[in-house]
Amino acid sequence: MNAPVEQAFAAVFGPEGPLAQRIGGYRVRAQQHEMAEQVASAIRDCATLVCEAGTGTGKTVAYLVPALVSGGKVIISTGTKTLQDQLYQRDLPLVRDALKVSVTTALLKGRAAQIERQLGGTLRFFQLADDCLQPLTQAFLVALQLCRGKA
Repeated sequence: MNAPVEQAFAAVFGPEGPLAQRIGGYRVRAQQHEMAEQVASAIRDCATLVCEAGTGTGKTVAYLVPALVSGGKVIISTGTKTLQDQLYQRDLPLVRDALKVSVTTALLKGRAAQIERQLGGTLRFFQLADDCLQPLTQAFLVALQLCRGKA
């Protein structure tokens, strides 16, 4: 990551930054800052990134900040509709307002907007509109095979 971006992230995630001013009980977390830098690099490089972090790391904010400031289209997929609603109705507006960025967002629900499990255990992806998503799709399929013990 380049120096100006690192400095900007240090300010955003710092104790006096916009997140600290907007989010009650905010505390600086080195792991959150590091994850955000990795996410920003992956977005910039159109690369695949798989992150794992424990409870309390601030994962949502760590990926929302670079997603919102990237200037491009970003797709965020959740495991549950409850988490999807929390992300869209609470976390996204909070971080967007803290960063004072104007972005257009959309919440996609339903079979046509997500991964559909078909008969035979195969997966079909709908509306893959960008070549940047191809490595992520491949990584997801490998991870799914590993989870199923088939890789």
